[in-house]
Amino acid sequence: MIGKPGKKKFNPNITCYGCGEKGHISKHCPKKSKSGKGRSGGKHKGQTEAHTAADEEFAFSGDCGDDVALAISPDAWLADSACTSHIARDRNIFIDYTPTPGHQISGFGKSPGLGRGTIRLECTVDGKTSTLILKDVVHAPDVPFNLISISRALEAGIAVLFVSPGVRFRAPNKSIIMEGRVMSRLFDMNIKGVAKQDQAYPAKNGRTWDEWHRIFGHLNMGSVKMLKEKEMVLGMEVDRTVEPAAQCTACIIAKQHVQPFPKESQTEIKEIGDLTVSDLWGPARTQAPGGDQYFVTFTDGKARRTMTYFMKEKSEALMKFKQYKSFIETQTGRKLKKLRVDGGGEFINKEFKKFLLDNGIQLEVTAPRSPSQNGIAK
Repeated sequence: MIGKPGKKKFNPNITCYGCGEKGHISKHCPKKSKSGKGRSGGKHKGQTEAHTAADEEFAFSGDCGDDVALAISPDAWLADSACTSHIARDRNIFIDYTPTPGHQISGFGKSPGLGRGTIRLECTVDGKTSTLILKDVVHAPDVPFNLISISRALEAGIAVLFVSPGVRFRAPNKSIIMEGRVMSRLFDMNIKGVAKQDQAYPAKNGRTWDEWHRIFGHLNMGSVKMLKEKEMVLGMEVDRTVEPAAQCTACIIAKQHVQPFPKESQTEIKEIGDLTVSDLWGPARTQAPGGDQYFVTFTDGKARRTMTYFMKEKSEALMKFKQYKSFIETQTGRKLKKLRVDGGGEFINKEFKKFLLDNGIQLEVTAPRSPSQNGIAK
């Protein structure tokens, strides 16, 4: 706003660090004593009033000249060599945010540091715009400007190059990621904050017939349509632009019929060794004193004799089968002809299959989730 002739301009974005009131700077403070000092001990008239201030966490410096403050927009981003943290005024540009109640920063009077977080910036260098993520940024809405901490940039491995007519920030890969120009003796950076975009979803006129079918527990489609046509359900809005599917996969799987397994096996087993059935159990919650936590059983289909072998690992199944094979062939003089197992990896592997093939033993695998096919072992 334009002030009256002979009077200083009023700027609501600056704060007097002498009296703490907004609208003027310390050297124009009306509460100064005739000695030229304000209540906080101001400097003599005519001196440049640049200062650095900090609390235990946040700090920045600022030139309090009113001509400088009026020349720079409050939305500007300034590079500051005395700023110990990046500072942003706008809460909307924070991607993530952690409140820090009770903290204050000093520079243009006392200002609260309301939180810290991550922001996204758009940086324009040589006419090309790119996005930059800035972490550990202080949110201070009452400070006059947004500030980029040069010391923080240096800590992150960014080289800060002061070249005429301004400053450039160079990443470790030698690319320039930010640049600014000198304006009113300040480094005005060519960047702007990017506001966090809220997710928006298009409004829907209603749910489809298939969605209502699932909502009603997979009720048949005829009944679902009857509920709508007879207005039996309040608020049942249907999107009629989408036709119902011909079939529901979940309904087919859940409602299909399976032939029952016979109560007795029809397989004829003539001699010992013609069929051996096996199953593996484990791991046990508590290991045996020797470290065993699994066991595998081998049952002869004819004699119904079961032999149990304990194991530390499932991979020992082949070794135990070799021991069982040797025992049967030695004690009965008959060779094993067929082994029936489920699809467990301890049986269905390259080494186990090769051993069965080399010894002429047929491998029979039951269907998934059909334990009844291996009822003797189970």
